[in-house]
Amino acid sequence: MSRICSILYKTVFFMTVWCLMHENIFAQNHKKNTRLLPKLLKTERAFDSILAKNSAYEVQIIYTQINREKDRINFVDYHYNVDKNKYFYPSNAVFLPAAVLTLEKINELSKEHDLDKHRYVRIDNATNQEILIYQDMSSENKYASFAHFIKKMFVHGDKKSCDFCYDFLNQRHFNERMHSLGYCNSWFLHKLDNKSPETSRQSNMVTFFRTDVKSYYIDIIHLKRHPTTIPFYSVYVKKGEYNPIDYYANSEENRNKFTIEDMHGFLKSLTFPDVHANKPELSDDDYAFLFKQMAHNNDFNYIMNDKLSDSAIKIFNNPGKDAGFMIDNAYIIDTRNGVDFFLSVVIKCNKTGVQEEDCKYEQAGLSFMKNVSRVVHQHAIGKKEKTVNFDDFLNKIK
Repeated sequence: MSRICSILYKTVFFMTVWCLMHENIFAQNHKKNTRLLPKLLKTERAFDSILAKNSAYEVQIIYTQINREKDRINFVDYHYNVDKNKYFYPSNAVFLPAAVLTLEKINELSKEHDLDKHRYVRIDNATNQEILIYQDMSSENKYASFAHFIKKMFVHGDKKSCDFCYDFLNQRHFNERMHSLGYCNSWFLHKLDNKSPETSRQSNMVTFFRTDVKSYYIDIIHLKRHPTTIPFYSVYVKKGEYNPIDYYANSEENRNKFTIEDMHGFLKSLTFPDVHANKPELSDDDYAFLFKQMAHNNDFNYIMNDKLSDSAIKIFNNPGKDAGFMIDNAYIIDTRNGVDFFLSVVIKCNKTGVQEEDCKYEQAGLSFMKNVSRVVHQHAIGKKEKTVNFDDFLNKIK
């Protein structure tokens, strides 16, 4: 037992050292400017009430200008009040890393098993073997799959689907993989529908099935042949796993943490994978699939929320709204002006942290998001060096 504990502690130690080293490298590779955004915000009276009480609203903003020089792409990051130590609850903003790491893990497993993101899956409770999901009436074929889980996350804001991805990844892999990619200030400590630390350390059983699902359904649901028929119909089974490392022991928060810098950088690495050496291992089809789902997120747009009817504006985002905070993390394309940019915003909209008890989500949060994205959009248009054609990118995700 002592040897196991020693190995676990060494793993955590080396991950921490790795993160610190790579955090410095990432910082050197990206220019940061803290002067532009305060200057832009001070030119608009619409921001006065927020900025005057910024200690209450806890605003953080990152805007990335994208410069193209011949065949090279350079980023310039502009920060406002960004603080990796200032906590905000990310809520659904964890959808994107959960989806990406799920697709990456499926790709890795597919090297030895006949499976992909469209394979039928079933989730079983690891403790009592209760079937959590198998059929899904919202899908075209009426069965569950990780492709459909990811679609429901982005299109419908479905937290339970994110929890199924968390089960598939398991807590330890989720955190270690994100840290290995360089996002070391963020922790994914719990499922969204069950924030219990102990429950989240235990992942459930995930089974990928062959296409002969009707026969399996008869055997499992009606004849109750759970133990004997899974090996026959399955192509891969991920058993329930318990994370032996207690991530909560030295954590100030027992809730998910996804810093604005990490979520902003993660979206950048997905949008321009060729520019980032340290990125998830996804296929071209995975990238197209992800951005197609993010583009269909109109019910949850906070950034550029007044531009949803403008066909020239394309928004690919991963927002969140809970515990008093409104968050959006977006890549925006303006096909009319031939310009694109990244914008991430966090604002605390109420003091109670209870969404239903305070209408300031609409009054303060949405208005602020709209106005920030408006001035940043105009600045991006004014700073563009050449008009960019986005047809190739947009055609891939139709």
